[in-house]
Amino acid sequence: MRVSICTSVLNQSDYLRRMIDSVRAQTLQDWELIVVDDGSTEDIKGLVEGVNDKRLVYVRFPENRGIPHGLNYAFTLATGDYLQPLSADEWISPDKLAVQ
Repeated sequence: MRVSICTSVLNQSDYLRRMIDSVRAQTLQDWELIVVDDGSTEDIKGLVEGVNDKRLVYVRFPENRGIPHGLNYAFTLATGDYLQPLSADEWISPDKLAVQ
């Protein structure tokens, strides 16, 4: 059972790092995190690549298109059996994916 966690982010790199850490701490390890960078001026790509986890997928839009557009695009890339939308400023408990 694989879970695709999808997010669209515009800047918010400090929040995003904490969100990524909460996903990586999951007891259920069969997940992917799709991060759509919606035209950020911050180095979101460097942050995602710096985590060095092949379960993270990074996509960048050259200009801001809006959170709904980015999130919907992330859904099209998902390969999991289940979808979990998650905002950059949200964090999840370590057993969230396993319990749900």
